[in-house]
Amino acid sequence: SEDLYGDDVSTMTYGRRLAKYLSQYSWYYPYEKQEAKYREAARRDRDFEEVHVHHDDDDGCERDADGVHHVISFRDADDDKPPSLDAAWAYFEHVVLPRHFVRSEDATAPSSSDGGGGIRQSLTKTASVFTMSLEKTNDKYQRAEPGETERPTALYPIWDTPEEQLADFGIGVGLYFNSLKVLSIILAVAGLICIPAMKFYSGTEYTVGGQVGLFEGGLAGSAICTDQRWVACPTCKPKDWEASFPPVGDRYAEMESDNGEKLTFILRNFCEVQFHPGLFLFIALLFVTVSIFLYGLRTERKEIDFDEAQQTTTDYSIEVMYPPKDARDPEEWRDFFTRVSGEHVTVCTIALDNEELVRALLARRQKYMHLEMFMPTATKLRRNKLKEQVATMPKVSWWKRLYMACMHMAFSPRMVYNAIQQLERRIEELSKKEYDVSHVFVTFETEAAQREVLRKLDTPYRNVKKNNLSALPEELRFRGKHVLWVQEPPEPDAVRWQDLDDTFVQRVKQQTITVLLTLICVGGGGAIIAAARRRSAAVAAITIIILNSLTPIVVKQIVKFESHPDAGSMQTSLYVKMTILRWFNTAIITTIITPFTNTLTNGPDYLLQSIYAIFFAELVKTPILQVTDYMSNLKRHFFGPRIFDRRFRAEQFAGGYWTLAERMTDMTKVMFLTFYYAIVFPASFFFASGTLLLHYWTDKFCILRCWQRAPLIGTNLAKFSRFYIYPLLMLTYALTLAYNYGSFPFDMACELDTAVSEAYVMDDATATNLDGDPVSVTIEEGD
Repeated sequence: SEDLYGDDVSTMTYGRRLAKYLSQYSWYYPYEKQEAKYREAARRDRDFEEVHVHHDDDDGCERDADGVHHVISFRDADDDKPPSLDAAWAYFEHVVLPRHFVRSEDATAPSSSDGGGGIRQSLTKTASVFTMSLEKTNDKYQRAEPGETERPTALYPIWDTPEEQLADFGIGVGLYFNSLKVLSIILAVAGLICIPAMKFYSGTEYTVGGQVGLFEGGLAGSAICTDQRWVACPTCKPKDWEASFPPVGDRYAEMESDNGEKLTFILRNFCEVQFHPGLFLFIALLFVTVSIFLYGLRTERKEIDFDEAQQTTTDYSIEVMYPPKDARDPEEWRDFFTRVSGEHVTVCTIALDNEELVRALLARRQKYMHLEMFMPTATKLRRNKLKEQVATMPKVSWWKRLYMACMHMAFSPRMVYNAIQQLERRIEELSKKEYDVSHVFVTFETEAAQREVLRKLDTPYRNVKKNNLSALPEELRFRGKHVLWVQEPPEPDAVRWQDLDDTFVQRVKQQTITVLLTLICVGGGGAIIAAARRRSAAVAAITIIILNSLTPIVVKQIVKFESHPDAGSMQTSLYVKMTILRWFNTAIITTIITPFTNTLTNGPDYLLQSIYAIFFAELVKTPILQVTDYMSNLKRHFFGPRIFDRRFRAEQFAGGYWTLAERMTDMTKVMFLTFYYAIVFPASFFFASGTLLLHYWTDKFCILRCWQRAPLIGTNLAKFSRFYIYPLLMLTYALTLAYNYGSFPFDMACELDTAVSEAYVMDDATATNLDGDPVSVTIEEGD
């Protein structure tokens, strides 16, 4: 049936409501035009079935002598009419987007059987141990599994969903949103502390006449110096400016006097920073450092709160690392852990060192999908008749060939079929091998049993590595002679089964290569930004936004060369590499390509205007692009209605891809930019606070209404931020504050004790700078 859920219009997303209304117009949804083609494809598939396939069962599927099905289909093509567009929208809302159970009034009260704590303490018979998520019964919303049909569900409300329940999508997600809120408040308070420094910069104590003629009003209160004058510098040499990086040609000028003497001048900033603005910026540094330290301590407690609120399979399971390689019998493991825990073992999963086989099986499945996507709609694949199906396949349209080539690297049905045959032979060969055990996952009936096992088998890793038998009594040693290393595992959907068997040395080699690739990307990005900066600050800001948008895509491809045992480890690697790229692109490269003496210069081509443009883009442009989700909306509203193949159409309704690592680097990028330029642009604290607050709501909206579900990520990224990223941010703030305070007024000039010669006294004379441009020079007697 097309309508599995019976949704009321009032519960649908606005996008689906719009699609339902526009579906009556053929320019939006050309249903009638495609219906005849679909029926013809269905008839052709039935004809092929009657001619080529022998039916020996009532379900119409060919079987071999052992009763094995040979129909391989990833689409439901039982009807002679095209699939409904509204069904695709229902798939988007019920499978892609997160939903919660609709509770009746009497279901909100805690059950007395919960022991008074509101948490179920054992697995239910009906819940899958791999997908369950046991919630506190006093939670406002209880998360439903994708595609839930037995109980009524609803989309999570955007405004009304509590922050604590965002941890339904992973403890790391809940901690991320909590970080956005708390850090936004910390930065706002730091901005208030810096208001005296901003008032000083905009007043007459800093620059004569105040900051008049600023290129952007938003830069008022920054350290921009509007009082710049040419002064005599008899001891200055052109090489002092030409040899700097980057070279400065507009701060040094020369001319000849009437008697042929060469006169040299430099452009000086007559803006002096005093003690009290530096004092307030230092107070802000202390406040931010202490606040983030205290927040880190609070985060540790928050991790525990989120973990206790989200009872999942992990809370009932253990992972055995480095087990005996020949321990392949799950019954042996079940008996051992039943003795250790004293309770029933529900599930035992043994992971083998069969990475090649798993990858081959996955590749075969993907190739079958690709081949089916080449087929006309309403066509089923039949494994024993693939050759005939490929041979009799109608000509594939050019757009489908282009799509398959670009999106899936599948260039023709014949090539895909040949790849399948090669994979079949490879799988048959690999299936005959005997594989060693790499990991063991055990799930108990109760959480108490899991904790008891973790307590009894707790021992330092050195005892496991040396198999120190004296570390544990014989009844706690596997087979009486193996000391086991056990830990709480990641979430089941976060385990990367293909990478479990890779060794530490292999991973170090892989990450060494990927770090080098990341550094190459840093250099390439810097060159691109430098080229854009030569055009203007606005072009450079747009370039930085584009590079930061492309960073997750590039880093994702780089990290594919690495192996990680779980999604948390992979996200940490993504986090580190994206942080390096985004910090460099956003802040460091701007400093490198800007001449030191132009730091305080006013104008569209100088440093502070570039920083302002980046902050403005982060505050306004980036959230708008994120909330509009233009690419996903284009797929759902333009391509989706014009595609009548379920597989193709499902791809258009898959939702936007996102990673927690990307979101956290967006947050730390803004903080890094703020701390890096805090002394010359104190208002950046307010920009950063507003940006993080905006990220809180835009990210919440996108998770609940736009993006596809992601694996449940634990505390990996939060802990990495607490131990490494936040201290590095504070160190950056302290070093740049000290360096920039000592560098004022950023003009590479020093005072002389003697007055200049009479030859330098002039009024509105014309000199020529190193760029060849004329400049007006006025020197008064006594200067």
